[in-house]
Amino acid sequence: LPAAVFVFDSPWAVAYNDFVFNESQFAQGGDYEGEHYDGFASMPEMMAFLRAHGLRVVVWMTPFLNVESFDEGIVGANLGRASSYADARDRGLFVTDAAGAPLVIDWWKGRGSLLDFTNPETQSWIDARLHALVDASGGVISGWKTDAGESDYLPDDARLADGTRGWQAKNRYALEYQRTIWSVLGTEGL
Repeated sequence: LPAAVFVFDSPWAVAYNDFVFNESQFAQGGDYEGEHYDGFASMPEMMAFLRAHGLRVVVWMTPFLNVESFDEGIVGANLGRASSYADARDRGLFVTDAAGAPLVIDWWKGRGSLLDFTNPETQSWIDARLHALVDASGGVISGWKTDAGESDYLPDDARLADGTRGWQAKNRYALEYQRTIWSVLGTEGL
């Protein structure tokens, strides 16, 4: 089939969203229509394979860092706290509740905290992680499928770094999320 882009939908990372490819998952081989296919020894090897076949990559992401994830039966998945959670919490990068603690809410992939894209430090933090992911892929990762930025997840009493409350940022949150992620690759990405 003619194709130009391969999309890694959820779950491709070790945890939501630690931005680390679950190499255990992709190392598994398998059989398809009577033929055996080996897995990949590493993420760079997988990206080199995709590049050699003329494909660029888009990876799925959300604005959540999880403290607990649903068991989807994926080998190598971390169902607990994402490895990047403590760093983001300690830097104050999450939307907070009325008491000033990181807001932890249920969403369709578990329980987690929303990154606060009104905080310039959050923008820099996510930029560094996504650039590192692009670099680790040898430039094959060319974009993001940004999901779950809808305002349903933002309670009215939530607090954002720019001083707005959840009810004031209902429509703006998705815009700030998209703006932050777009800035990683700009017009060179998708």
